[in-house]
Amino acid sequence: MNNQPKVLLTIEGIEGATLHSKGIKKIKFVIRKKDLYSNYTKKDADKIMRAGTRKIEDFESVPCKKSIKLSYDAYDYMTSTASPEWYFKKDWNRLSATNRLELHLQRICDANGGTSFTYSILED
Repeated sequence: MNNQPKVLLTIEGIEGATLHSKGIKKIKFVIRKKDLYSNYTKKDADKIMRAGTRKIEDFESVPCKKSIKLSYDAYDYMTSTASPEWYFKKDWNRLSATNRLELHLQRICDANGGTSFTYSILED
């Protein structure tokens, strides 16, 4: 058994996102009399009670990704001619090793809720 990583699978389009700080952002604000009180007269409704600026942390949304390392044993199983139960045996033998691997990786991507995937085969 060889448990060293052979395939690096990256799944994209997973639901959710991660927030990353972009720095400090300044926001100007104005509070009028009509914002604070319910009993104001129309002539002084727009009277400014307070104005200023606030500094807040600004964030950006980065889509989620998931990276999975698959071992040599997993790679050998996925590229072998042994047909899995979810695919027709006769058609499985006609596929190339790359097509077999990509079918398995697509199923892993679907099981993790991803919309697309990329992979790379790591050298020895």
